[in-house]
Parts: sequence; C-alpha cells; structure tokens
Amino acid sequence: MDGYAFWEFSDETPSQYLPVSITNYYRDGENLKDQVPYSKIENTVKHVITSDKWVTNANPQKSQPFREEVIGSDLFELNTFDEKYIDRKIDNYYYDGRGNISNTANWMTNYITTYCLVNRGKKKRKVKITMKAHGVLAGLVVSSNNKIISDTEQFALSNDDFTLFHEFEYEKTIPPETEVIFHVEHTLLANSNGRVIHKAFLD
Repeated sequence: MDGYAFWEFSDETPSQYLPVSITNYYRDGENLKDQVPYSKIENTVKHVITSDKWVTNANPQKSQPFREEVIGSDLFELNTFDEKYIDRKIDNYYYDGRGNISNTANWMTNYITTYCLVNRGKKKRKVKITMKAHGVLAGLVVSSNNKIISDTEQFALSNDDFTLFHEFEYEKTIPPETEVIFHVEHTLLANSNGRVIHKAFLD
C-alpha cells in the first residue's frame, strides 16, 4: 500500500504540525447495526477537511475518534461468497455478513509512505514524523536510494484504551534550499485494533 506526502516550507513558515487535506466518504451519524447482511450502506457522502493528522488502517464508516481524518481508500476490498455461494463484497460501502459496518484494517499489510520535504529557506529546518498505533505497529525508514536507515526500526505500542507506551518517531534535518525524500514503512500487526495516526511536525 503506497502513499505520498509533500510539503514546501521556508524561513517564514512557523513551527507547526504540517497540514494535510483529506477527502473521504462515510455516512454521517452513529454506527448502524443489524442491517441486511451484505447490503449497501445508504447515504454515504463526501467529506473534505484540513487537519494536522491523517489516519490509516481504519474504516471511515465506523463512528470513532479521528473519524474525519480517516483516509479510507487505503483499505482492501474483499470479494467473497456466502453459504449459498452468492458473490459478496466486503468494503467501506457494504455491511458485512452480520449486517454491521465491516471490521477491516489491513492487518499485516505493508505500507510505504514517501515523504518529499522541500526547504525553500536560508536556514535548516527539522521535521519529525510520528505514528501512533492502536495496538502494535512495526515501522522503519528507507532512504531515497532504497537502503534501510540504521536504528530506525521501531515498534509503536498502546493498549485498548489507547494509553501510549511508545510512539514511532523519525526526525530529519532539511538543509537550506534542499529537497529531501525518504520512505516510511509500517505494518499494523495482527494482535491489534485498527487505526494508525500519522503526523509530521516542522520545527
């Protein structure tokens, strides 16, 4: 699963969590349960926001914290069949076989997010990339020439109430008038809930 993040900044850009524009699709309101199994979720609408974070590995149809920041388009669509061998689809826009919102989070799927950071200023700036998992997350950083950057392998850990034990972190200095590219890989491990929260802070 591939993603791409691009920011430009200068000496005048204040220290901040770098903004992201998010477009996703979900039905407003609380989760619906006990619907017709495999039926289409009605009244799904487009949402567009600007935020200081984005969320992967989660279904935006589920009413949850950070719902507006959930990307949604990163999740796999599952094509299967029921006990009568009727073709069925499990994705963000259909209820599952119990008539509930599909519980999908791309567990054990390798994500690669490419970061392109452009410093237009005359002084160096630092950018810190963080990832927070609702469970266990394995991550590392790869250079632009596809070499693992040493000592970046980390596990991000939190428990069921989202108490954080460790957050994935990677800090990169961007020299003046320079473009820097690197790749952050992450995998949400199978003994986890869904949801990975991503942020980038400009210092």
